[in-house]
Amino acid sequence: MTRLFGVFLVLGSMSCAAMSSDARERAPRPLFTVGCQILDLKYRRDGDEQALTVAVWYPTAEQPKSHNYGEPTSGNVAVGAAPSVAGGPYPLLVFSHG
Repeated sequence: MTRLFGVFLVLGSMSCAAMSSDARERAPRPLFTVGCQILDLKYRRDGDEQALTVAVWYPTAEQPKSHNYGEPTSGNVAVGAAPSVAGGPYPLLVFSHG
């Protein structure tokens, strides 16, 4: 029984690895490239100047380059690129940690 379980475990792992590499090869091409800018929004609170740092991602016509957002996350993005107005409308997504 243990041997049979081991065989299924090995075969299952191999099939998952094969599906994973096949999925990467057939991944769809993006509809548009993505630009990114980091902004410091200044505001006053109780008489003191504060800054809220935000990252804004948007469609762009410029070519992306590999970018490391911080280990272990990386991706392809055009940092500081001009936003694209052609080809819209584009979806709006807002992420907030709370």
